Amino acid sequence: MKRKLFKAFLILSVIAACGFIATVIYYTYFWERSYEVPFEAAFFGQSDLLEKWLSDGGDPNASLEGWPLLCVAVGSPKCNSRTVEILLRHGADPNGIVKGTGSNGIVNGVEISAFILAASNSFSIDIENLLLLAASGANIDCRNSRGKTPVELIANMNDAYKHRTLAEKAFEQVRAAAAQYQESRGSASHMKKAGE
Repeated sequence: MKRKLFKAFLILSVIAACGFIATVIYYTYFWERSYEVPFEAAFFGQSDLLEKWLSDGGDPNASLEGWPLLCVAVGSPKCNSRTVEILLRHGADPNGIVKGTGSNGIVNGVEISAFILAASNSFSIDIENLLLLAASGANIDCRNSRGKTPVELIANMNDAYKHRTLAEKAFEQVRAAAAQYQESRGSASHMKKAGE
């Protein structure tokens, strides 16, 4: 009898140990990796992969180390406007803030353009991403961790005058898109009040 109990205990211990090892392997290699997939997709502009993840129930406002998906996408020089559009369509907050910086997607987009300009002396601002954010209600006057707004960041570009002029013209389009969004919200709430 003792021998049978010991044998049963040994078998159950082996099964429990195998289950524990499988759980550790899953959480070490697969779970963490699967959580990073949407962030890599957002950073590299892999819109099809990101859309599949969102369609399968992924959270469009997920964040990794304080970075919301939308801020990762807009802050990346490799992202495209389709990726940003997919995130916004699935409910990403256009005013999602990077933890510890206070920056939203618009600030990140302008900052990455300034970094590219400083590193390569070529100006590259993805106006489409900024227009999508502004048209979705993003705060275009959000400040970064140094207290600078996107307009102030553009004004402080220490480069050839033509790059700063291009950036200022691009941001005027963003400001117009934001104003149009605010106007549409105002007329929608006015119509709602009139109907009451």
